[in-house]
Amino acid sequence: MHSILEQIVADTRHRVAAAKQELPPDVLWEKIGTLTPRTRPASASAATSAPRAAPTAPPAALQAAAPALQAAPAPLASPSFAEALAAPGLSFICEVKQASPSKGLIAEDFDHLQVARDYEAAGADAVSVLTEPTFFKGSPRFLEDIAAACVLPTLRKDFVIDEYQIAEARLLGAQAVLLIAALLADDELAAFVACADRLGLDVLAEAHTADEVRRVLAAGARIVGVNNRDLNSFEVDLLTSVRLRELVPSGVPYVAESGIRSEEDVAQLTAAGIDAVLVGETFMRSEDKAALLARMREAAKETTATSVIARSVSDEAIQSVISEPPTGLLRFARNDGVSLRGCHE
Repeated sequence: MHSILEQIVADTRHRVAAAKQELPPDVLWEKIGTLTPRTRPASASAATSAPRAAPTAPPAALQAAAPALQAAPAPLASPSFAEALAAPGLSFICEVKQASPSKGLIAEDFDHLQVARDYEAAGADAVSVLTEPTFFKGSPRFLEDIAAACVLPTLRKDFVIDEYQIAEARLLGAQAVLLIAALLADDELAAFVACADRLGLDVLAEAHTADEVRRVLAAGARIVGVNNRDLNSFEVDLLTSVRLRELVPSGVPYVAESGIRSEEDVAQLTAAGIDAVLVGETFMRSEDKAALLARMREAAKETTATSVIARSVSDEAIQSVISEPPTGLLRFARNDGVSLRGCHE
């Protein structure tokens, strides 16, 4: 019996093969070559101290398109996906999702554009758009529509197993793509990150284990996401992203994905040093997305403020002990000093 993840990957292979028949790769690359070039802001490219993998040679068609992609580069009108996550405070990636294998149909009355507009009006930092059609009822058209209608940076959320899908994302207007470590070998991860770089796309590299975190960093990922959901069992543990936080350098935006349902969850993740959260089902089921996002953002702000105050109090207490140590501490220091002098002598 194949797992759900194996079924999704098998279906994706058929889907990519069909897409290549409809729009051959060389034609896709030619279309990309006519798009307005993108450049990654210096702040985003310098946002990590993670080692970068050596760029792999791009497909011949991409090599041909490279001059057009790199000529007279123009910055994007809105912040890039990476810039949105690097902003002060906890960033919110709000997801446009109609269904999932674990929850079934989430939103019966589904208007993808209206959902994205609601997120934009509510103050979301970025939008994640499901484009997988069979198990999540997504569509590439949803991404294309939202990218054209909204200023927020968009993430293509799909099961990427072929560079063709990365190029598709660029043509559809996405500013970032999701790469899932569990689906890709090390050389594929590095090649796909390099492909996205050449196309001006940010990569959200998703891991679920410590080994996968190390792998995506070694592949050159500049944004790391940890999925709290095990893609094989579909069980969720919110603490997964908390436990793995220490493995990612502080300069690399760190995203917690899945299982975020309340202000308390947001506060817990903020306290653990998470930079951004990706929230899908909770927002999709909410009748007032703006109010829910506002409460979650306030919970993050309050947690941050409390942490700052706690650190300040702690620093003041330490400084007080150093400046005016208690009598007992002075006595201990004197005794210790005598002992040390005796040893030295």
